[in-house]
Amino acid sequence: MKLAVDYMEKGMAVSEALGQTGLFPSLVCRIVSAGERAGNLEQMLYLLGQYYEQADKQRRFMMDALSYPLFLMVCTTAMAVGIVAFILPVFEAMFEQMQMPLPAMTAYMLAGAHILQSYGAALAAGTVTGIASLFLLLRRPGVRRYTEDKLFSISVLRRLCVIFCWQRFSQMLAVQIRCGIPLLDALDDGAAVVPVDWFRRAVNQAARRLENGTSFSQAVRLGQFGTPYIETMLLVGETTGRYEDALQAVSEYYQWRIQSRLSVVRRLAGPLMLLVVGAVIGTLVISCMLPLLDMAAGMVP
Repeated sequence: MKLAVDYMEKGMAVSEALGQTGLFPSLVCRIVSAGERAGNLEQMLYLLGQYYEQADKQRRFMMDALSYPLFLMVCTTAMAVGIVAFILPVFEAMFEQMQMPLPAMTAYMLAGAHILQSYGAALAAGTVTGIASLFLLLRRPGVRRYTEDKLFSISVLRRLCVIFCWQRFSQMLAVQIRCGIPLLDALDDGAAVVPVDWFRRAVNQAARRLENGTSFSQAVRLGQFGTPYIETMLLVGETTGRYEDALQAVSEYYQWRIQSRLSVVRRLAGPLMLLVVGAVIGTLVISCMLPLLDMAAGMVP
């Protein structure tokens, strides 16, 4: 921020100073520039602050919904590794000394432990290398485009993606249009806040159709990257001339839809993870108890 102040003291406009620092996204610079031209910089900064505040709330809500299941998964994995690596080998040594066969379940668990001990480092390295290679491949435009096209050819995934993308896209478009930026100019920056290349390409195609005289609702319908509700709301915006109100309504509706589904996931994830944890712990306890029961049975005359 001090660097931006130094630039402004040299006579630069606020938007130019923010852009020179390299710390702010181009979207912020464009909205600030529009505020300077329109003379309502305070209102535009307020709208921009609202957008980032809502985006942060949505991110926190998603983190809260996933934190507890992830915590249970990590704890269960650590417990399973500890039992398999340190407790079951004790029973193996005892049964070898007593020349007694291990129960089948315990033997299978120990076989898995031996594999992890022998090839654990190689498996971990291979897993990390595979994940890193996958991320690097997905950074390539061609691979990412092919992957997204295949994924979103599934209707359920496509609909979920459309809901998520339109929630952020319509919210940013509403902010930009309220700031005085024309719709056609706002489309690129609006699509930039969506992390899905398939959706950004659809928005770019819609922008080309708008340049040829097609209405926004028709462009969305032709591009097949909307829903009947979105197309209806865009038509309402075209009829009333209040695109920003229609887009804000779309954003708020889909934000409610996303939060409702995340609430359901959060309510179900806990019990489901508890069932998984119970099954894993039960299997481990049985694997530990069976050798003890066999030893006790062998000691009975």
